[in-house]
Amino acid sequence: MVSKALLKWGSGEQIKKWIPPLAKGEIIGAFALTEPGAGSDIQSLVTEFTQAGDGSLVLNGVKKWITCGQFASLFLVFGKLGDRSLACLVPRNTPGLDVEPIHDLMGFRAAGLAKLVFKNVEVPATNVVGKPGFALSHVAPVGLHYGRISTACSALGLLRGCFEESVSWAVTRKIGDRPLGDLGMMRSLIADMGTNLEAGGFLCHSACHAADENLPEAFEKAVMAKYFTSRAAVKAASDAVQIRGAAGCHASSPVSRFYRDSKIMEIIEGTTQVHEHLLGGMFLGQAHPPLQ
Repeated sequence: MVSKALLKWGSGEQIKKWIPPLAKGEIIGAFALTEPGAGSDIQSLVTEFTQAGDGSLVLNGVKKWITCGQFASLFLVFGKLGDRSLACLVPRNTPGLDVEPIHDLMGFRAAGLAKLVFKNVEVPATNVVGKPGFALSHVAPVGLHYGRISTACSALGLLRGCFEESVSWAVTRKIGDRPLGDLGMMRSLIADMGTNLEAGGFLCHSACHAADENLPEAFEKAVMAKYFTSRAAVKAASDAVQIRGAAGCHASSPVSRFYRDSKIMEIIEGTTQVHEHLLGGMFLGQAHPPLQ
């Protein structure tokens, strides 16, 4: 998300300095947009930039639920400069930045979520990405677009894990002398899971293709892929635990982790309800174009 936003809107100097180590995996970037009081409603940001006398900026505010925040070396931070939105790069070792790890998550624990506290952080003008006033309208949408695609693919991976574990269990687990998979009710759950896996794969590939080719429908494709796979992953995880019964509720079972991990997929990079609102509006607009 950080790399794509930089490639699109970063200066030549910023791209030359940061893209090579990001691309090589020598450092990790974190997209610092979400705040304690502003999740999907990104227009409600209260993180504030103020102008210093030497042309630099001073940053104050709090970001929360920042993916990779615990181990990122570079943060792309969004806030307001007066009534204009602004994005800037803040290296981890910048004085005044405090990174607080977020623990005890239900799932998604390897994502290294963190809370970022900025106290009079000095930001040189050369670290501003894009122009003031364009951060939320131009810079953020690039990162969010690829965030939706990556979340869709993550949910697809969870769905695949649920499917493979469920099929393996249904084949090897015996009820008397018959495999569990002989039961019609188990076959129904696996049929739904497998079909959603196939459909989700096509949606993800379609979203990636549209993004690669910069097609007009790229946004719609990404939202559909994320919406479908996240919901399908949650259902598949629940069904995978159901198929295993009590064994599926124990920490030793991989499907118990899939169950805990899947729910966040319906929340990050736009909630299910936000995507329903967007997709419903897009489909209605296509069927009934507004009158001129």
